[in-house]
Amino acid sequence: MKLKLQQSKFNLMGIDLGTAFTGFSVSYNLQQVLVYDLHYSPCYSPHDSTLYKRIIQIINKEKIGGILIGKPSFEKGYIEEFTKGLESNLVAEGLKTFITQVGEDYTTKQAKKISKTNNKFLHDGMAAMLILQSFLNEL
Repeated sequence: MKLKLQQSKFNLMGIDLGTAFTGFSVSYNLQQVLVYDLHYSPCYSPHDSTLYKRIIQIINKEKIGGILIGKPSFEKGYIEEFTKGLESNLVAEGLKTFITQVGEDYTTKQAKKISKTNNKFLHDGMAAMLILQSFLNEL
């Protein structure tokens, strides 16, 4: 899997799913990682159909080949629900984007320290960026 990813020329999306806001990040050609779409909010539920539609728009626009969803060790099941819902929506759209969950704890707290602002949109986007960057550092 590692060798295959390193040779690929597709983009990855990182998602920091919260109960109030969702942060996105995108890596281009598995290198540059950027906070994406700071103004998407709010996500109140893993069943929010507008969130799935927004993710599908980003997949199509940015040519996303894989999605990494941050999963804290202490989460209560909403990540699993969201992942299944997203998979169903991708299949319905005929998209073959792979999805995986990656361990992450306290990325939003880390993002708050890094940004030194009170901008919640930025914190969640930066948390998604940290999730994605952490994964890429493991390659």
